Amino acid sequence: MPRRQPRPSGTCPLGRLERLESRDVPAAVVAVHRLDANPTNAAHVRFEVAFDGPVAGVDASDFEARGELTAARVASVQGSGASYIVTVASGSGSGALGLTVLNDGTIQGAVSPLAATYEGGEVYTLQRRPARTIDLVFSEDHGDVGIAFEDGALHPHIHTEEHGELDSDAIQIVVGPSSLRDTPSGAEFEFLAAGAESYWIPPANIIADLPYLGFAAEEIETGTLASYQPADDRITSAQPYTKLQLVGFRGPDGGHLSIYESGDTGPVVWMATSDGIDGTDVLYIPEGAHLHFTVAFNVPGVYFADMFASAYLDANGNGMFDSGIDPYTESEIVTYVFVVDPPGGPTPIELPADPLPQPSVVSAPTMGGIVVNGTDGTTNFLTPFPGFGGPILTASGDFTGDGIVDLVAAVGSGGPAHVKVLDGVTGEVRMSFFAFDPSFTGGVTIAAGDVDGDGVADLIVGAGAGAGPHVKVFSGATGAEIRSFFAYEANFTGGVSVAAGDLDGDGFADIVTGTLTAAPHVRAFDGLTGAERLSFFAYAPTFTGGVFVAAGDLDGDGRAEIVTGTGFGGGSHVRIFEGTTAEERGGFFAYGSTFLGGVRVAVTDSDGDGRSEIVTGAGPGGGPHVQRFDGQTFAELDSFLAADPTFAGGVFVG
Repeated sequence: MPRRQPRPSGTCPLGRLERLESRDVPAAVVAVHRLDANPTNAAHVRFEVAFDGPVAGVDASDFEARGELTAARVASVQGSGASYIVTVASGSGSGALGLTVLNDGTIQGAVSPLAATYEGGEVYTLQRRPARTIDLVFSEDHGDVGIAFEDGALHPHIHTEEHGELDSDAIQIVVGPSSLRDTPSGAEFEFLAAGAESYWIPPANIIADLPYLGFAAEEIETGTLASYQPADDRITSAQPYTKLQLVGFRGPDGGHLSIYESGDTGPVVWMATSDGIDGTDVLYIPEGAHLHFTVAFNVPGVYFADMFASAYLDANGNGMFDSGIDPYTESEIVTYVFVVDPPGGPTPIELPADPLPQPSVVSAPTMGGIVVNGTDGTTNFLTPFPGFGGPILTASGDFTGDGIVDLVAAVGSGGPAHVKVLDGVTGEVRMSFFAFDPSFTGGVTIAAGDVDGDGVADLIVGAGAGAGPHVKVFSGATGAEIRSFFAYEANFTGGVSVAAGDLDGDGFADIVTGTLTAAPHVRAFDGLTGAERLSFFAYAPTFTGGVFVAAGDLDGDGRAEIVTGTGFGGGSHVRIFEGTTAEERGGFFAYGSTFLGGVRVAVTDSDGDGRSEIVTGAGPGGGPHVQRFDGQTFAELDSFLAADPTFAGGVFVG
């Protein structure tokens, strides 16, 4: 299928900059890059800052979070020489989050301090938007997909004659039935993925009941951007371009979006989703320009196009792009909404709230405290056991039946077997007890699940190393002990990890256990009867580092899968097993096969789609690194450091 005529080649210079060699000039920032997934809702994100040579005197005070988020702040800095990693707590709210490198005189290069404050670089898009309704309509007369430069940042938006300037997703761009045209014939138009007819927004004239859509950078003042020649055969001259890039697309079944213009030898295709989305799906709009293209759709329905703008700022005012001097800058990712031939005319579009960081993804990376990523995007540090300086384990579940996740904390090794349940709304202690004799200091493991079927979570605890393999279940409603058994032979004292999930879909949470030390033996017990359901080794029986366990419905079939992680000495190997047969579904190395600190695991449905994700925490030696993976594809969804990157005690997730 023809994609572009002429076909682009090479890479656009709006990508990463090559690091410059050290030279006899003041130190300078070469680039700021993202290290984590984007867009995101994570409580922490990481930037890599590259200088043009080795620098010293770098600390957190040399950086500043940039954007419209509330309480975003620099959390930590690590690195040396010419490269540093800066972790930023993203605060609350939605929008762009960038990193400014301050010229405060403390960053020292080989010759002199940093030459200038740097406010460019890649940015994160934090998506924590509430539920909203799109009821404004742009269906006729003139309007633009516009790009402005305000307050030091690019801002893609939409502007119409009737409504003025709006956020991109505040209005429907409605393409009515009069847009239906015969599809051009010839192989060069196969990118439209259309039948005999397709829907067009024409580029050169106003037609009744159709939007006359332009693409404009008229709001960017002359001299703001540097002129450059993209490595793209569709562009034949250097100009001060803004680049509008398509990075995400959702549409009706079989639906595709195309943006193109007529060329001397056929259509010049700028964006087309029929063969996927890549770095060639871009429009180049010169500073101050106003352009028109043909915008086409192949089937009726609602289309969502995610785009961001990028450019180089002309830092030295010479009009031309100077590598290492003119900073790269980009906008947050925004969404444009097209509604094609809606039956009966346009109607309001209801958009759900963005998924938020869930309190069920909780880490305990620092001795004596836990970090909670709240549902409002905030991060809180809690000390549920004042005076205790050892590790704390966590779990979460709804213990009140109010639909809000509550937090469970338990004392790890070095303290008495103290367990607390904290209310998910008020933070008040709802339950506090010793799971085993207070004189036992081997710690406890914890999980939550509705074992007795009364509609609220119950608490499952396992004894840590030094005691027998004792597992107890406490009612989440009353706190009463409702079950007690040994998961392994009574003389086994290596400790028990526990999890809970409905493995067979009968409405009762089943109990999953793993050996904390010794061979990685996993067992599962029926939540209703207590009978053994499964018994298997998650890894080679010769591995003696033990196994961490979790359980949750990864594929949305109503039955939980078992997720395991290697204990200390293992290669951070995560495996997934069918909950009814123990057949292996797949696996991956969360932190690489050479990292031998082990991997702690949890399962959570953070976006409420009925399919849970896998959460991992690095074991000792790996830093406080938390990751979240798709439960079916195992693709990484987000990643952050839950505490000071220099902390090497490992991180528990629950």
